[in-house]
Amino acid sequence: MFSSLDTLPAIAANLRRLFWLRTIAIAGQILAIASVSGLSSLQLHGIDHLELGIADFGVVLGTLKDHLPLPALSTVVVLLTLFNGFVWLRLRMKKDASQFEFFVHLLVDIAALTALLYFTGGATNPLVLLYLLPVTIAATVLPARFTWIIAGLTVVCYSLLMNDYVPLPPSHALMHDFDLRVFGGWVGFIIITGLVAYFIMGMGRSLRRQDTLLAQTREQALKDQQLVAIGTLAASATHELGTPLEILSLLLRELEQEGDDPGMVKENLQDMREQLQRCKVAMSTLAQSAGGVHLAGGGAMVIHDYLEQILTDWRKARPDININHRWTGAQPVPVILAEQTLSHAILNILNNAADASPESVDWQAEWTQNELTMEIQDRGPGLSEEARLRAGKKPFSDKEYGLGLGLYLAHSIIGRFGGEITLRERMHGGLTTRIRLPLDMLAIPAA
Repeated sequence: MFSSLDTLPAIAANLRRLFWLRTIAIAGQILAIASVSGLSSLQLHGIDHLELGIADFGVVLGTLKDHLPLPALSTVVVLLTLFNGFVWLRLRMKKDASQFEFFVHLLVDIAALTALLYFTGGATNPLVLLYLLPVTIAATVLPARFTWIIAGLTVVCYSLLMNDYVPLPPSHALMHDFDLRVFGGWVGFIIITGLVAYFIMGMGRSLRRQDTLLAQTREQALKDQQLVAIGTLAASATHELGTPLEILSLLLRELEQEGDDPGMVKENLQDMREQLQRCKVAMSTLAQSAGGVHLAGGGAMVIHDYLEQILTDWRKARPDININHRWTGAQPVPVILAEQTLSHAILNILNNAADASPESVDWQAEWTQNELTMEIQDRGPGLSEEARLRAGKKPFSDKEYGLGLGLYLAHSIIGRFGGEITLRERMHGGLTTRIRLPLDMLAIPAA
């Protein structure tokens, strides 16, 4: 009928357990009313010598039938049954359950229990101990504010039932050797013990499963962060390798055309060695970073020095690009963690700007004590319609040999630190890439 409780989210599974507990309670209430109504009419004789036989029990039920308002009790049970039917239909819809919904269900159960106790002796009824059940369930499942409301409501209901209720007949009016309240207390203890054990064990399984899922989610998130970091480093290495490989291709063509000039050949070979060294450095950096224990770690640096380090690294890879930079901000300059993946994300955006605008790139940065804002501007053709729709959302590139990972991974990295990247067309051509980065996630942890 329903999915296995162990495969459901904790609240949904507990809501189903509460449905079954209510179903069991309704069945017991119907059985009790039927017993009082039907068995009391039996005329049993000839077994008067039994201390607590069927005949004596029939006398007890007959006396209860004369004192209990069975129509009112039946009405309460019918209303609770209708509510449980509504819950059954709601559970079949397989919608997500909320803590507030679970709280409302407990309120309905408390109201029904209070009504039944009102018509059956109030606080003198030993089954008044059943008030402990919703309190126990709420304390195990719900937040503190809901639990205190449930606890306070049960105390209020119990207190009201001490003075206002339909009294049960006194014990001597039933049987001199049969104490109904002692028997009721024994029954109530059995019910509470069984239901609490069932419900708490089930909730414990759900909570343990939820803890396991959370641990698996955290572990997967750490793996995803490492994959994003490796991807960012790979995209940066792709940019860094692109330029020397293009130069090598040009030099090879020159060698083919000018192979008879020893001086030119020697000069070209020297240039090729330098470009190959750049490729080795880029690959070495990628390998060392990807194999590091703290993949995304970094030391403490003031923002100005951090940006200067990024600029220095970028100029080594793109020495032919003219970059105009201007950095200003609040004093004292905030100190942050020099996050490696963040550095590569900024390098990727700088490389994209340089690819679009080889003659010049502008880089402006401004910071407060809480936020760093950067704008990287190029004088390229801007964004195509397709790039405007897909940039940063999916890997995409307008370049002939581009992989489209740089900006995509930069968005992921900046977003991981609570920041955002926006792209804006410049009035006279080109593109402005604006990076807004809160500094709280890059703050130095307290010792």
